[in-house]
Amino acid sequence: MPAVQQQLAQRRPGLSWQTSDEAPPVVDEVMRQAGGLLAKAIGQIILLLNPASLIVDAPWNLHPLFCETVRKRVESGTPSYTFQHTPLYFLQTRLDPAVRLSLGVI
Repeated sequence: MPAVQQQLAQRRPGLSWQTSDEAPPVVDEVMRQAGGLLAKAIGQIILLLNPASLIVDAPWNLHPLFCETVRKRVESGTPSYTFQHTPLYFLQTRLDPAVRLSLGVI
């Protein structure tokens, strides 16, 4: 989260996730970049660990461009069969850290 906040502030001083409605094009650019970086990591996780599913719990899940970018880039960076058999969920409400930990263990 600090990296996204920093990117927003660098592109427009005073801009943060909380004030993102002030500059939609800037926020879209940062969300596209953050989604692309997350997609690289998720692609590697899918290839190395072969999880049954993946859950993304981030405040940016509310931004459609973020979710779309992640999904498209993961799809383009992993084998078709693997992508089709690894559901990717974007939570719309944040989970308590203890709940996240228990889901990671399961």
